[in-house]
Amino acid sequence: YYSDLDYQIIIYRINADYMVNFGRNAWKKFKSKNLGEIAQRYGGFGRKDVGGILVQTHSEAEALVKLITRDLLL
Repeated sequence: YYSDLDYQIIIYRINADYMVNFGRNAWKKFKSKNLGEIAQRYGGFGRKDVGGILVQTHSEAEALVKLITRDLLL
């Protein structure tokens, strides 16, 4: 646990697919982006504090991590 982080992004495998899951630090007070909206941009799902996107390859998941990171930093 890293209490100073604003967000975390995780890639994990689900059967033959990959899930890119991301969320905000619930213990830290800050103005958060709407993670559900970010996920929907890339074909995923979520709500204000969490998002997830299911893809078929690890390289797709890695590319999404870069896009999501960029969106969170803007």
